[in-house]
Amino acid sequence: MSIKQFYCTGLVIPLSTSSMSMVLSILFMNTISILLFVCVYVTTYAFYAIDSVVGIEVDKVSHPEGSQFLRKHRTVMCATILLAIVASISISVLVSLPIVLLVAIAPMIALLYSGLPTRHQTGRAFGIKRVPLLKDAFIAAGWAFLLPFTFLFLSVPMKPEHWLFAVPFFLKLFIMAIIYDFKDINSDRKSGVRTLPIMIGEGRTKTVLHLLNSIATVSILVLVGLTAIPLLGLIFIPAFFYQGLNIHLLHRDAPDWVYYVLADLEQFFWLVFVVIWGLLPGSV
Repeated sequence: MSIKQFYCTGLVIPLSTSSMSMVLSILFMNTISILLFVCVYVTTYAFYAIDSVVGIEVDKVSHPEGSQFLRKHRTVMCATILLAIVASISISVLVSLPIVLLVAIAPMIALLYSGLPTRHQTGRAFGIKRVPLLKDAFIAAGWAFLLPFTFLFLSVPMKPEHWLFAVPFFLKLFIMAIIYDFKDINSDRKSGVRTLPIMIGEGRTKTVLHLLNSIATVSILVLVGLTAIPLLGLIFIPAFFYQGLNIHLLHRDAPDWVYYVLADLEQFFWLVFVVIWGLLPGSV
């Protein structure tokens, strides 16, 4: 199985979202919740697997290997999507009714995001993905929603300083969403999706991303300096260089590992930075 085919199974991106929820629970509550990790993983898997299945025909030109893999395993993918939805709802039942409701609407949001296939299966009907920059803001907002979701899941009230952190947190994730746009330039252009790299060019987009990365990181460090968030927030210093490297390497024909490893596992490495921090003398 190639890197692209493994990516198409939908197993990679959920590892980042679940790792991010773990980072948030450790950062703000000094808590590790395996139940939260699993719930976020299966919910995210269902979301992105739905998007992949809906986009099979659109992606067959720019991502022929992935599209062929998904067509061959469409039935299996649909079955695993159903199992993931059942698993996420089953887990959320153990937590609270609000969590059940939030998890249950995730598949509907996935369809709203992707747009249903057109009648002739040559593209997608209107979906959020077609609106310039709204696609990226939607993705970033969905991932950023993990912040209040984590607090709600663990029954811990959010404080004003946590909402302040949400702003640079959103910016980091907005950058991540635009990074994905580089990988999909060909398919987005074909399906009429006007992303930032398509509208202003790859070079200008990378400049914008470097600027946003700097703003987000400085904002987080200011919050750490004001003791609004714990000292563990310093993990966003190595995260700044990690994301900066990813931006530097971006272009539509970049090697697969730039997108399928470096970009897709960025938040997983946030968790790695947390683990390294915990190993440092005097960090606890």
